[in-house]
Amino acid sequence: GQLDRAYFPVQMEDLKAKLEFKTLGDAPEAIGDVLVEWEYAIHPGVTVGYKIDIAGKTIAYVPDNEFLKGYLGPPGLVVEQELCPMDSQFVEFIKGVDVLIHEAQYTAEEYVNHIGWGHSSLSNACVLATEAEVSRWIAIHHDPTHSDFILQEKLNLARQILCDLRSSVQVESGYDGLVGYL
Repeated sequence: GQLDRAYFPVQMEDLKAKLEFKTLGDAPEAIGDVLVEWEYAIHPGVTVGYKIDIAGKTIAYVPDNEFLKGYLGPPGLVVEQELCPMDSQFVEFIKGVDVLIHEAQYTAEEYVNHIGWGHSSLSNACVLATEAEVSRWIAIHHDPTHSDFILQEKLNLARQILCDLRSSVQVESGYDGLVGYL
């Protein structure tokens, strides 16, 4: 459906690649020596995050997820409380991954006007990375109105929040061309 002419001018039959689609079930799916799992994310439309295990290293890719939907309080307060079942389930899903690629689209001030849109505030995403005890977090899904200067300010703020939470998570901003090693 994503390549339907209503959404995109290139049709599936125009692609030269050999495409094979697999429907992922509840159990992890092995594709060669790669293990793929998925979990529903918090988003108005049906959206999932993926966890991929490659030779014992794990990466989670979650481009759309409104973690702690509607929470506007300080990040430290959340850590002291019990999470709702959906948030707890997602934390467990990504628990201990080596690399988390997860969005943090809004500042706290912007998030007030975007509750329910399916995207996390920076501080709520910091809580997710901390609670899930991930090693490295690449913050993605930058708001299109944010300049490079604002993105750098958000990165600095994320590092400060993580420090305040006594988190060992290393964070960086995702960008076109970013490469890294597991």
